[in-house]
Amino acid sequence: MDNNKKIKRKIEMGKKEQIISKICIACSTLLIVGVLFASVLNKSNVNVADVSKDRISDKSVMSEEVKPKVAENNKDTKTETDTKNNEDKDDITKSNNKNKTKSSSSSKAVSNVTSKPDISNPAKPVKSGEIIMDYSYNTTPVYSKTLNEYSSTHTGIDLKADRNENVKCILDGEVKRVYLDDKLGYSIVIDHGGDFYSIYSNLNKKLNVKKGDRVNKGDVIGSVGKSAAFEIADDYHLHFEIKNGKSYVNPNTLYK
Repeated sequence: MDNNKKIKRKIEMGKKEQIISKICIACSTLLIVGVLFASVLNKSNVNVADVSKDRISDKSVMSEEVKPKVAENNKDTKTETDTKNNEDKDDITKSNNKNKTKSSSSSKAVSNVTSKPDISNPAKPVKSGEIIMDYSYNTTPVYSKTLNEYSSTHTGIDLKADRNENVKCILDGEVKRVYLDDKLGYSIVIDHGGDFYSIYSNLNKKLNVKKGDRVNKGDVIGSVGKSAAFEIADDYHLHFEIKNGKSYVNPNTLYK
């Protein structure tokens, strides 16, 4: 009997402990949940306040500082754009005027060069008209002292002259070329227009003109020298040629 009572008492005590344990667990759970809820709520309130404060601050900055600056910048940008557009228009106008002037000058130059020259009264390139070696291109051969042979390839006439004598341009024109020829020495080519050219060779190194110069009839363009390797044995003279297009012309036909 006593044993049964003891066992019954233990069972009752075990039930009480279980109930108390459950209650403690429940209370602990509620406490933890309350703490977590309070923490979340507190954090949420702080963030909301901070965000609201930041928004108010941003709004204040936008209304007082940013907007006026933006408006001012837009005004400055517009002014700079208008100024640049005006400058661009001025540049375009200047460019167009320059192109018109250049085109007009080019047209004038082309007109002068392409028009047929008057060759009825050319000036003499040197004072003397004495020929010491005649024109022989594809015609009667002439004797060359330097080559010591007869040749039918002499494309001009050799006019006797004094050493350093002035050489004159026979007609108005433009200096087309200034160069050193392997055979004929220092040379000048003048374009008289209409595909008509005069060529002056066996000159001194010091010349009076350069490519692109405009020259008039009778202007001194250089002086007589001895720079022609293929005529070095001859007396001082001017080697004088005439070309019509790509064809050589006997210079004697100008001075009949």
